[in-house]
Amino acid sequence: TLSRAADTPWRILRYTALSLEHSDKGRAVSYWRRLLARRPGDMEAQRYLAAYYEALGQVDKALPHLLALRRRYPRDHNLLKRLGKCYLGLKDLRKALKCLVLYRHLVPADLESARLVVQLQAALGNKDETLKALRDYIAIEPRPDRGKLKQAAELYGEKGLYSQALDIWRRLLGMSPDDPEILRAMANNFLAIGHNEEALKIWKHLARVSPHVIDVYRPMARLLRRMGRRQELTEVLEAIYEIAPGDENVKLQLAAIYIGSGRDEKAAPIIESLRRQGCKRPEFYYWQGRLAESGRRLSAALKNYDRLLHSSFKRLEILGRAIRIAGELGRLDEVGRYLTLRRALKRPISEALALDIAGAFANCEAWQEAIDSYERIINETANKKDWPQITPVRARLTAGAALGLAAVWRRDGRLYEAGQALRRGLFVSGAGDLLVPRLFDLALLEGRPREAGRWLTLLHKGKGIAPWDFNLLKARLLLAGGEENQARRLALRLEDELQGGAAGENKNRRRTGRQLALADFWARLAPGRAAGLCKAVLAREPANPRARVILLSLGHLTISALIREIRRLPTADMLVYARLARQYDQPALASLAAAAVEIREPDSLTAKVISAWALIREQRYRAGAAAWEALAARRPNDLLMSAQAVRAAFYSGDPTLALKISQTAAEAGHDPQILLLRARILWQANKWPAAMRIYQQFLRPGVDRTLMAMAGKKDITLPKPERQESLWRRISLAPVNESPLADILMAPTPPGKSNSYRRWQLSVAGLYARYRWQQEYAAEYLVRRTVRSRAYFTAAKRYKSLTRQYPADKSLLFDLAGVYSRLGRLGDEAAIYDRLSADGIRFAQLESDRRRNKLKLRPQVLSKLDYIEEEGRNGFKDIRIMSSGLAFKLPSGPGREWHLDLRRRNYHGVNADGANRANRIFAAWHGKVLNGIGIGLGGGLESNTDQGGNTSLFYLKVKAKAGDKLTADLSFGQDVVPDTLSSIRQGISRRQFKGRVAFEPLSRLALGAGYTHSRYSDDNWGNGYDLWSSLLLHSEPYFLQARYRYSFADSRAGNGPALNTGEPTNYTRHPYWSPKNYWLNEVGVYFKHLLSRDNLGRGLSKYYTMEYYVGHDADGYAFQHFIGGAFFELNNDFSLRARGEWFSASFYRKKELGLSISYRW
Repeated sequence: TLSRAADTPWRILRYTALSLEHSDKGRAVSYWRRLLARRPGDMEAQRYLAAYYEALGQVDKALPHLLALRRRYPRDHNLLKRLGKCYLGLKDLRKALKCLVLYRHLVPADLESARLVVQLQAALGNKDETLKALRDYIAIEPRPDRGKLKQAAELYGEKGLYSQALDIWRRLLGMSPDDPEILRAMANNFLAIGHNEEALKIWKHLARVSPHVIDVYRPMARLLRRMGRRQELTEVLEAIYEIAPGDENVKLQLAAIYIGSGRDEKAAPIIESLRRQGCKRPEFYYWQGRLAESGRRLSAALKNYDRLLHSSFKRLEILGRAIRIAGELGRLDEVGRYLTLRRALKRPISEALALDIAGAFANCEAWQEAIDSYERIINETANKKDWPQITPVRARLTAGAALGLAAVWRRDGRLYEAGQALRRGLFVSGAGDLLVPRLFDLALLEGRPREAGRWLTLLHKGKGIAPWDFNLLKARLLLAGGEENQARRLALRLEDELQGGAAGENKNRRRTGRQLALADFWARLAPGRAAGLCKAVLAREPANPRARVILLSLGHLTISALIREIRRLPTADMLVYARLARQYDQPALASLAAAAVEIREPDSLTAKVISAWALIREQRYRAGAAAWEALAARRPNDLLMSAQAVRAAFYSGDPTLALKISQTAAEAGHDPQILLLRARILWQANKWPAAMRIYQQFLRPGVDRTLMAMAGKKDITLPKPERQESLWRRISLAPVNESPLADILMAPTPPGKSNSYRRWQLSVAGLYARYRWQQEYAAEYLVRRTVRSRAYFTAAKRYKSLTRQYPADKSLLFDLAGVYSRLGRLGDEAAIYDRLSADGIRFAQLESDRRRNKLKLRPQVLSKLDYIEEEGRNGFKDIRIMSSGLAFKLPSGPGREWHLDLRRRNYHGVNADGANRANRIFAAWHGKVLNGIGIGLGGGLESNTDQGGNTSLFYLKVKAKAGDKLTADLSFGQDVVPDTLSSIRQGISRRQFKGRVAFEPLSRLALGAGYTHSRYSDDNWGNGYDLWSSLLLHSEPYFLQARYRYSFADSRAGNGPALNTGEPTNYTRHPYWSPKNYWLNEVGVYFKHLLSRDNLGRGLSKYYTMEYYVGHDADGYAFQHFIGGAFFELNNDFSLRARGEWFSASFYRKKELGLSISYRW
């Protein structure tokens, strides 16, 4: 009662509160509060109320009491902890943290406060302080809970303290082995510090622990991708694919790996499943295109790439691939479209892409664009400031451009430009190991083995080529030089080295290439070995197209079987076969393959060009001309295409069209081949002045003059070759070398070491094609000038040399036929016409000239009248012969002819009485059996009607020609000896062997020697020797030649004196002239005047000849000798020939007259 009063003393209140603390805490609280009202400083009340409210969780009520206690008892550190907890209950985290942090400083071993500080620091986002608090907590807690450890580890990780985090994760892993969360965290921390291998081990362990948890594999895949561990990445992605087969990302990644490693068979089902899934992602179209490209389904690949052209995904790469593929398919328009899109990006075009662009144009047979693109690459390299110290990559790309450019020129048959491209590429890039072998190939192709040998020497010194490849080049050089046995031995050794080669994709590819290169070598030398090498390649690579085409060329494969397979191939592979067929000169296969391509790709320029080439090679010139004309019209700025059209029109017999195309092309640019073709067409059309102007204009200025001007600007010292301008050269009309300086500078040489010299070499190489073209122009100009001056013998020799030097030009053969016609070599003329016709050539005048030649070669019958009178030589020449008869000529083929001669002969003595009559029949065959070798066989009988005796007649002749300068004749035969009437009556016959050699060191000079051995039927024999020479003074139509001859004769018995009794049989020894140690010298001139105005004599021939000689013999007697003749073709059927001879000396006189009329039927 007392305690309830308002004025109850404070002590009573305290006592009452204390008494109620254990029995009634609620009433006790009220008393403590009343006490505090009376005595605010009563700490006992404050302590009880603070504790009471703390126990009830009423921290808002406990807080004032705790604050009062803190003010009164500042050294009571426990109050700080309790205040912190109160503030924490009131959500005043900062004040709570302040109190607890202060408490932690005072009582650092308190675990509860340590935990609370961690919580508060984390709640306030103070990661650094949280981490510090956690570190303190873990330091004092002997068995910290997993949560705090995990929290600490995570905080360490977040702060980049991965090593400390890993220490804690290891503690956690010790608590919970194989815990996936802990393992993942450890792996991530290892990755963070770059310990990829440790991270990978943990991921692999996780994969074993949880093999079907996809989240285990994804980070492992990312790690493996970053580490570049393709094989392991593939395995991980395959595991993900098994768990989640619908995951597009994984499918695309797997497809990329499979396609990139060439495992298309695994990529195909994945790409197909993505397609069925309806995937529209750019990556899908990209890899679907890559798969199609790898499988040579280039059209499908191009469709996929087309879908991506307007997206940003790999756009530069896709445009490059699209350009390359369109080129392989021969779609020139699409190449242009993609190139336009690429240029619109306004990004620099890399050297590699520039090379791909040029290659695409080349594959499309867009020759001009390809040439411009390749030359741009070479020029850009040459114009770089750091050239020639360019990077190896740039050097290889430049060399690749030179190789591509040379291939384009070679495809068109332009070997001079191909050589120039390779030389320029060599001096720009210095890549001799790539370019010198191609220069070697080119030299062999042109028939220049000496130059090829020099290139091979440079290649050997450079040591940039494998020994096997070098030795194959050496074998080819040996074969070209005629050393077949050495070439065989070396090639067999190389073939042995290829047996049992090491495995590996690159090594197999190299082995295949070498086997096929060796097959090319054996193709002509040993076709069986070549076929064996190709079959060995096909055993490993059944679809190898090059091996198959080589087998076709060797006759080991039929076109019908091969074309059936080709038609089932993708278009791009069809084109591969078409290109290989052209390379190996298989026009039938090329035509069929190109036709199959055109069915699928009607606009393919490649197919059209190869078809046109095949038509020409199949000798279908008219169709070929139409095809090339259409191509030239489609591509008017492509001069190479125009050149093909001009040649085709010319060879097909349409010079008007050829001139029209050449004129159009000349307006677009001055192409040396087109100009040369134009000159040949004009020459054939008898527009000689116009043709000669083309030659003259192209030959000015000469390459030597240009080189000297260039050297003057660059201050280069040039060698000084001496020009041969002697009087002898003028007399002999020997060809002048117009470019002796260029001959020196254009010789094979390695790239120089100094920059200035390399640039000089590059400038010289830029003139190589013009240098070679000027050589060809000069050679033709010389021979045509020779024809214009009517020096036909010289012209024939020079034309023959040209046809060997430039066998591809058939017009030179046709011109040679005209010269043969002029020289009367009708059989040789006919052989050329037959050869041209067999090759399908249809020159405009060919048929008419061939008909005219056939008219001249028709069978002939000749009526002959002859009169011969000889007297002197001390009576050992005493005969007058009058004969008449018929002769028949029956051609049996080009250059072959049968002769039949029927004669009636009347023999009379000039000083002796009497006469004798004889009938004579003789049949012979003349013809060419081998190139440069002709034979004649003949036999007959002369029957003496008065004496009743018969003399058999025969002969065998062989004529051989070695080149243009050396001719040899051998003959052996038997005939009567018509020196005296006595020799006829006694039936004396003579067997005679003759040998003759003629050498023409110069076009105007000829030298010769002869030997004769005679055996008579009366046991006498004799020998004779001749030396002669001739010098051409003037060519036709006023042909003038100076001649000299020395003759020597000797016999076993000699003649002895004649008895001179007038009796025809009264001779002391032999009744015929058979001198002993007798010689004579004679010198004179030969003149022939052509009356026909037909320069090449393809029309009716008319001419007359005169010869006059003076000389003396061994006895010192002088003589003079005159011979004259005339020939007139009256029309195509009748001709007249006359001949007369007169020899006058004190010791011997001779008269001879002959007349014949021939009729062709």
